[in-house]
Amino acid sequence: MLQIISEIQRKMLPWLTNEQMLHLREVLIVSLGALVSAGRGKFVTPTAGD
Repeated sequence: MLQIISEIQRKMLPWLTNEQMLHLREVLIVSLGALVSAGRGKFVTPTAGD
């Protein structure tokens, strides 16, 4: 999952400030984490630090 997040950030780098990049990372971690957990029959939202 972190590889996907890093790739999205890399592609967005020219358009976002550092603060926006950090916010994007947090949103992606929570969103993708919820999707992965939901696919396993569990809905657990991870924290941004996970």
